[in-house]
Amino acid sequence: MKAPRTARTRYAVRTPARILDVAARLFEQRGYAAVTLKDIVKAAKVNGASVNYHYGDKRNLYRQVIERGLQNREQSAPLEAAAGRPPAERLRGFIRALMTQLLDPSEPSRMSRLMLREAIEPTFAFARAVDELPKRQLRILDGVIGELAGPAVTAARIRRISISVLGQCVYYRYAENMLRSIDPRLRYSPRTVAQIAEHIYEFSIFAIMGFKRERK
Repeated sequence: MKAPRTARTRYAVRTPARILDVAARLFEQRGYAAVTLKDIVKAAKVNGASVNYHYGDKRNLYRQVIERGLQNREQSAPLEAAAGRPPAERLRGFIRALMTQLLDPSEPSRMSRLMLREAIEPTFAFARAVDELPKRQLRILDGVIGELAGPAVTAARIRRISISVLGQCVYYRYAENMLRSIDPRLRYSPRTVAQIAEHIYEFSIFAIMGFKRERK
């Protein structure tokens, strides 16, 4: 007996998303090389033919996981949401958005954990992820910090400042286990994430203005 049309339609819609969800979780936990299509099929409770139908092979499935992760991350907290505002406001907005992307306990932060995997064990998707994450982040920061610091601060110094700001942000994600061992009470709630973001902004703006005064 065939399933009702509505049930088949619902299955067809939900299956690709479920496969992506499970694949993203397994890739995040184990890394690309350690996960097989059979692992994903079993965990997603689908048949192998459905994975092949929707995604082809493991390589393409991983590529789709990365693309969806990049898209969801930016939609959840756009890095350039404050475009057109004064540079100090854009810096604050950038840091707030990035900390949300990094620490929000949902889909956006999964991309950060996958990037950590890519940094340790680069795959064919490494270049794509780097273009969309650190390269783009540094390009935005260079522009904002260049406006704040003024023409007297060299491009090389601006890039080092940008890396320092970015480093402060990503440390809270990539060193999470170490930070929790130091302070077992640490929790990344919306309130604490906002507080961390504001601290990074205040620390950074003070340093940038210090460089600007020094050059004058």
